[in-house]
Amino acid sequence: MNGAAVHNLGVAGPVGMLIRGVSLGVDDGMILGLVGSSGAGKTLVASALAGLTPPPAKTVSGTLRLGAQSFNLADDRGMAKARGQGVFMIMQSAAAALDPTMRIQGQLGELIDSKNHSERRAKAAELLAGVGLKTQVLRAYPSQLSGGMRQRVQIAMALALRPRLLIADEPTTGLDAITQAAILKELAELPRRTGGSMIFIGHDFKVVAALAQRIAVLDAGRVVEHGPSREVFLRPAHRVTRRLLEAAIG
Repeated sequence: MNGAAVHNLGVAGPVGMLIRGVSLGVDDGMILGLVGSSGAGKTLVASALAGLTPPPAKTVSGTLRLGAQSFNLADDRGMAKARGQGVFMIMQSAAAALDPTMRIQGQLGELIDSKNHSERRAKAAELLAGVGLKTQVLRAYPSQLSGGMRQRVQIAMALALRPRLLIADEPTTGLDAITQAAILKELAELPRRTGGSMIFIGHDFKVVAALAQRIAVLDAGRVVEHGPSREVFLRPAHRVTRRLLEAAIG
């Protein structure tokens, strides 16, 4: 079976469970939206799926399936192998995701399978062009780029790796409306361009519903509703979903 699926994800904190029994699935070429209010556990789910659960939290259960491969989400070594071409995470803060001491050319070059410097540079420039950035960006450090440009660099990195599962954790936070719209357009095309699947995490129900084919609603570390985007948007069954929808449409 193609696509990605997580079964029974559990994340524990110092005083109890933070994520309980989360199970999700998304087909290749498709986007699953994960929505919830602040504190629902969205970013923690994203981090756990990427094998990056932040201490003192710890992933204690769960299986991630990527095509024919399966990974134990509680196994740090196994998840380290899954990262990269298996799982790639576009973080909310691109400034934190990119190495501030390296030029963009170096960071993209590390992901390109070629030992030839000229070939790596040409491919890096091609990747940047694919997300609307000029070749000059290759010589820049992350701090010299705008927030939207740094997010586009992360998208270019995803295109270089072509992961089976791409996780986008509220990637337009803090960006102006015009830049948000441009980034969302790029993200909408990524599953088709990489051949993999995407989990898009956000708090704006309208944005997520417009981008994703399916939606899962998270509340207090549990999935409380899951279904086709149109159905969940038009006929929300759970009170938490209805509350999020009311907040989104005013």
